[in-house]
Amino acid sequence: MRFAAFVLAALVAVGIVLVLYASPAAPPAEMTEAEIARIEANVKAVADDWRMGFLAERDVEEYVNTESDWADGAWSADRSKDAARAKYRERWPARDTELVDQLDTEVGVLAPNVATVRQTYRFVRTDTAGVVLVIDVEEYHVWVLEDAGWEVLLAKRVDTLVEEG
Repeated sequence: MRFAAFVLAALVAVGIVLVLYASPAAPPAEMTEAEIARIEANVKAVADDWRMGFLAERDVEEYVNTESDWADGAWSADRSKDAARAKYRERWPARDTELVDQLDTEVGVLAPNVATVRQTYRFVRTDTAGVVLVIDVEEYHVWVLEDAGWEVLLAKRVDTLVEEG
């Protein structure tokens, strides 16, 4: 678990450095508490809707298009948005997923256009063969404000199998 946390921290740090490197040279003016609270609320709403859309398996295009084009897909295992689309179109019809423990979202604002998100939740997934998995999930994301709105730049997910039956 320590190694996973180290890798996760390294990925988040690299993402932050990349975003800040690509940001304008002048540092942003100090943000007020009200501005930070507004950004936190906006990012939390977008992140929660994005995650719930994935768990509900409602729209592959909507889910994948929330990932930043800059990285061509936030999940490195997919390598591209096209690969992610193909994976989800194949997997989603073969299973049913149900959120069983409340989605908990924590947002940290690094700049007016950069935020980190930590989400934890538990879900039950049943495949067409009747295999049931109960999984605890902890995710970390770096969100950036693009022209189209908040998008995921980097993401890391750690799953823990709680029960299989």
